[in-house]
Amino acid sequence: MIAADRLIHRYGWRSWRWARRISLRVRTGSRPSALVVNVPEAEAAVGSIRAAHDLGSRFGIPAHITVLAPFLASRRRTPSVTAQLAAICSSTAIFDFRLTSVRRFPGVTYLAPAEPQPFVDLTERVWATWPECPPFGGVFPQIVPHLTLAEGLHDAGQIRHAVLPALPIDATARGVTLLCQQSDGWWRPDHFFPFGAQ
Repeated sequence: MIAADRLIHRYGWRSWRWARRISLRVRTGSRPSALVVNVPEAEAAVGSIRAAHDLGSRFGIPAHITVLAPFLASRRRTPSVTAQLAAICSSTAIFDFRLTSVRRFPGVTYLAPAEPQPFVDLTERVWATWPECPPFGGVFPQIVPHLTLAEGLHDAGQIRHAVLPALPIDATARGVTLLCQQSDGWWRPDHFFPFGAQ
């Protein structure tokens, strides 16, 4: 785990508290997970920015748009859960999307898709199946699909200037990846659930 003072300086108190909660869960055997749509098409444009400013990238999380996080802890991910996720994804059509703008949450700079509704629909379907797993723990009042570029303490204007020349980024959502945190703190793909035909 990265030293506390370095986390606080680079990412702010919110990210340090997040990292501590995750670390405690791992040590107690309740390893968290997340459902994401990976966006490999964005890596060339945002990889170095995320490596410098996004805590998740330092623990193996690729460029992505979150479907549902946090998802079920390791002890609750049964074969039945896998089958349900497979059914949801197989009945979802592959879709193209375009990342077109740089936007801000408090403390977060992100890329936004021009048409967020397919991601919102997918999140709502998964959430309806597991209502005990609200998006981002229920902290936010609405679902806002986004690809995080930076969080915590950072120069949003500088990041915007760096990424704008690469926009728009065209990508295809082909399925959902279940990311699981390991005992060493790193996140790794556990399962890929492909979408159905277009």
